[in-house]
Amino acid sequence: MRVLVLHSHPVEESYGKALYRQTVESLQKAGHTVDGCDLYEEQFDPVLSRRDRLVYHDYPENLKLVESHVERLKAAEGLVICTPIWNFGFPAILKGYFDRVWLPGVSFELVNGKVESRLRHIRKLAAVLTYALPGLRRRQPAKENRQARTEGADQSGEAGDLPRPLRHEQLHAGDAGKIPRPRRRGNGAILEQFQQKCAAVLPGKARSAFAWNCMKTKR
Repeated sequence: MRVLVLHSHPVEESYGKALYRQTVESLQKAGHTVDGCDLYEEQFDPVLSRRDRLVYHDYPENLKLVESHVERLKAAEGLVICTPIWNFGFPAILKGYFDRVWLPGVSFELVNGKVESRLRHIRKLAAVLTYALPGLRRRQPAKENRQARTEGADQSGEAGDLPRPLRHEQLHAGDAGKIPRPRRRGNGAILEQFQQKCAAVLPGKARSAFAWNCMKTKR
């Protein structure tokens, strides 16, 4: 199967970039033909210009500036989105990709005021997502916790209770498995929003194949 893997993280040493590499490698080992699209590395322009907006509904005129990306999308039989979640949504570069590439005549078509999918060729859809949790902190012994609160407190006594963020190097030191499972409320909201967006333009089989945690990555 030919799989398009979309990725949107700017830092080469990041955990998200490591997941992207692992995703591509795993798909290739499984025998798939992988088209890895690292939007930052390819310097994709996410800005929907005035001209882009004016010709947005004029197919095929609307394809001229993004034709290469449109062809890669049309050639895909599977789609994997490997991205962080920032501010409860996709990074701007990925949002811009959807705005500029998933155009009328490409991903959907308006027929009598209703949206009809044009992505019937995509049979499998998956996502590898990372996001931060409010209040995430390193586990400390009770005594150390009490000491940190006492030493770190300001006059109001509240500063010591601020969460201590999980450092990047801890993820690579094997502590990733100790991260608490995400709360269902935040998880479900992002998943539901993403599924709703895909539902309008993807065929039923692809929607049913959606996986929240689709890849097993090495710790």
